[in-house]
Amino acid sequence: MISCLMVLVDKNQNKEAIIDKVVHRISPNHLCKRNGWIITFAYHNNKTIVWQTALELELDGQVVGYGFGSTMEEVKEDVFRLLIKRVQMDRVTYQALLS
Repeated sequence: MISCLMVLVDKNQNKEAIIDKVVHRISPNHLCKRNGWIITFAYHNNKTIVWQTALELELDGQVVGYGFGSTMEEVKEDVFRLLIKRVQMDRVTYQALLS
């Protein structure tokens, strides 16, 4: 199984501290930084550690997406499906606050 964890980091945040946390927790096989995102891929069968890492980062205020699959395409689709759902939920929450 392949897992992906994506973390959005803004300019004022310590990108290296976030990378250290992710690397320490999930030991990714591939890590890159692109357009403000830290993107990791790992080959393992432990979804729990990815979920726990995502939760910790979210509690720290990060925007996080994660996904799982047997191919890179499946993983990317899973990650983007989750991120789109969260963005839509944030818009609904925002609209509810304005009402």
